[in-house]
Amino acid sequence: MSEENNLDIKNEKERADLEKAIAEAKKAAAEAEKAALEAKIPASDVKALEGKTTVDDEVSIECQVITYRAVSEIANHICRKIKNYDDPNLKRVVIFDQNNLNTFFSYKTFKKQINLFKERYDELIEKAKETIEITGVPAEEPTKIQTEMFISPLEPLAVGTGVVKSIIDTISLFRTETEIKGKKVEIVYEALVADLVMALKSNNLKPIYPPFQTNVSDGLLSSVLELLKLKKIAEGIINGAENSNKSDIIEYLKNLNSQVDKMMEVLTTVDETATTPLEKFLQGEILDNIVGEGADNIYGEEVDESTYILYLRIVYAGGNNRVKRNILWSELSHSGGAIITYFLLDKEGDIKLSKTLYNLSPYKKFDSEVQMSESNNFD
Repeated sequence: MSEENNLDIKNEKERADLEKAIAEAKKAAAEAEKAALEAKIPASDVKALEGKTTVDDEVSIECQVITYRAVSEIANHICRKIKNYDDPNLKRVVIFDQNNLNTFFSYKTFKKQINLFKERYDELIEKAKETIEITGVPAEEPTKIQTEMFISPLEPLAVGTGVVKSIIDTISLFRTETEIKGKKVEIVYEALVADLVMALKSNNLKPIYPPFQTNVSDGLLSSVLELLKLKKIAEGIINGAENSNKSDIIEYLKNLNSQVDKMMEVLTTVDETATTPLEKFLQGEILDNIVGEGADNIYGEEVDESTYILYLRIVYAGGNNRVKRNILWSELSHSGGAIITYFLLDKEGDIKLSKTLYNLSPYKKFDSEVQMSESNNFD
């Protein structure tokens, strides 16, 4: 290797060493400056935001507004479906909740049971007059007891017991236990009804909400009083009959009277809400008059109008707050939605339309002039 080449290598090495020394000197100077700054400024535990999104579980008024708007849109959709249903005579819609539905069908069952009692009394009293010599009650052509014309002695008791059991089972429908788990439902049922009423009116349909009806009929009370009169007549026959202990008819009447006594005891028992089952059946009679053939008399109308029942249930409703934030900015937005089930039934209980509808809004911000214009529905 020539002397010139050796000189170049030596120079390169010296240059590299010099650059290294300069870099180390700069590093030492930077570390010294950092140490000086740290000595002047106290240490901090503050960390930069990670930029992640969090959701607040507490639903604010904005979420409520959006959720109620979702409910209102569902109500309008339901009314459009009813309007388009294939019945040109569909004019009247009665809005029912679960309690209304239970009361309505329970009343219809109870009414049939009352009629069953009355028919049985009429039959037995007529046969008693024909076949038994009754003191103080003139019998038409008294003859000996014709037991072969009746069913076995055990059957009336079995029928009566079955009727009372059926009444008690019917009354148990009113004792509804409800358990809600998870997020609290904020939608008020009457708010849904209010939107439905206006939507039905806008579709030229006549809405009826039972709690606002004040027309009371005395049909059920009259039937109960007639039943008690028949029981009183039966008691007179029992007390005035000769050799009653040998009469199957007298035994039937005694059994029937016993069942009516049990029924009346059940009907007049006050529950934990200070209400008797008889009062609830009277409410059912109001519903029956609204839905049934008596509706025209109540409203003074003689028109060809079909009446339908609209049963509604709020399945779920709620909303969320969403916060997006980073070290420079944060953003708050809200969402809300609802799930509602509906059934459209005729007065016989046949289902004509049904569906579970859901409506969920996207997240919205209430911090701009355009979106703030959606904060009310006055117009």
